[in-house]
Amino acid sequence: MNKSIKRTMGLVLALFVAVSMCVDITGVFADETKTNDQNTKVEAQEVNKDAQPNAKEQNNVDETKESEGDLEKSEETKDSKEKLEVSKETEAKNNAVAEGNKTQDIFLLWQHYSMGKGWYNPKDEGKEVSFHYVLKFRGKNKNGEVKNRLSTNYITYKGKIGEDFKISVPVDKIESKDGETYTDCEIYQIDIPISEENRIYGGSATVKDTFIATNIVQNMETLTKMVISPGAIILEGDKENIKVRFSVAQIKEGHETYPLYNRNRKPVDAEIDFKEGEEAIAMASRNFYRAVFGNQLDLFSPYTGKYKEHKLHADFSGDNKDELNKKYNLDVSGDDINGWTVTLSSKINKGEREEIKDESNYKTIYKNDPTLLKGKTKIKQEGAKGFTRVKTVYYYIQDENGKEEILKAEEPVTEIVNPTDRIVLVGTKIATEDVNKPEKNDNAKVAPKTGDSSNMMLYAGLTALMSIGALLILKKKRSYK
Repeated sequence: MNKSIKRTMGLVLALFVAVSMCVDITGVFADETKTNDQNTKVEAQEVNKDAQPNAKEQNNVDETKESEGDLEKSEETKDSKEKLEVSKETEAKNNAVAEGNKTQDIFLLWQHYSMGKGWYNPKDEGKEVSFHYVLKFRGKNKNGEVKNRLSTNYITYKGKIGEDFKISVPVDKIESKDGETYTDCEIYQIDIPISEENRIYGGSATVKDTFIATNIVQNMETLTKMVISPGAIILEGDKENIKVRFSVAQIKEGHETYPLYNRNRKPVDAEIDFKEGEEAIAMASRNFYRAVFGNQLDLFSPYTGKYKEHKLHADFSGDNKDELNKKYNLDVSGDDINGWTVTLSSKINKGEREEIKDESNYKTIYKNDPTLLKGKTKIKQEGAKGFTRVKTVYYYIQDENGKEEILKAEEPVTEIVNPTDRIVLVGTKIATEDVNKPEKNDNAKVAPKTGDSSNMMLYAGLTALMSIGALLILKKKRSYK
């Protein structure tokens, strides 16, 4: 084999080796790209998985002193002015967090990573929801001092129930709610404060090196409508002096716990004045706030669905609670998902007492009446005595035996009733003959009425006597002659 042939074969071999190496390198890059794509797809699932509490610990809340302070800070943010608006369309920027190179990923998770269910009512799946959350962080002030337990202003979350949410937050610089800017920051907690816009959702946080996640947990609805039963008698002195203590009973696996306590061993209760209208009880007391904020009143589990039931109790409170219990009732209706109605009814009845005194006699007045025959009388108006009438309206309750206990009497109302005179009509009319009666004739002989036998006999006797008398007179005259 000559030198030219050998040289040609060497070039071909070198070219073959070079092509083989290129193919191997291309495959490596292709495999690496494919792996990165797969990692990107499962990133949210892995974060969710790391963020999930187990079945027994899913609602645990850090009870350290720092968490106690964080809760106080969260409550203070309720009245803060909103400075941040964050949504899925504006994940990369917000007004409170400066842009930078170093970031932490923030996740708000609705779903369990593997079960496709969450800690919320499945019937609400896909509904639009909006509430605030606050980032807790530590960072360096302008003097280089590290400060802890810092918080941002309210950040608005807008999304749909069941859809997880992510934002990458630059932490080179963060502006706190007091307007100070801190550098080299680290976010360690996400709080979901209780507010008028959010009465039921709390968060259970998980912190990792490069991200922080919180599971959104639905709690008992505490919105309560207070009404007065129609027709109920509420005494004027009580209307502004009725205090109600609200408390909670929890039923789990057939076992009822009442009263329910927070993890700090303080009862989940609130004392507020009774007034008609709606009241968000979770906003009315620190104990109720803490219970919702810490998911003590949670309802749903991705494992078992709705696994708890809560009942709201309402009782009279204050120094006058015994008196209130004697006069009124409180009835609670509703449920832990849709809210409650508390109805104030009354045991009080209304009565009226009447007293008659200072009676006075009436007079009898006689009045001539020309239409009434003389000698006749007629009562035109009966008489009535005069008197003073005193009416008193009072309010009372009855015991089991029907005995009345008067609670209050209104001012008596006095009415004077004058006597009524008795009026008697006296007739003055003179009787006149009947216009249909014939005129009197002394010479005329009045024939007796037909059919009256006694009158007929009298008439016959008189006629006979008159005839005999006439004959005697005639005979006497003749004897004189």
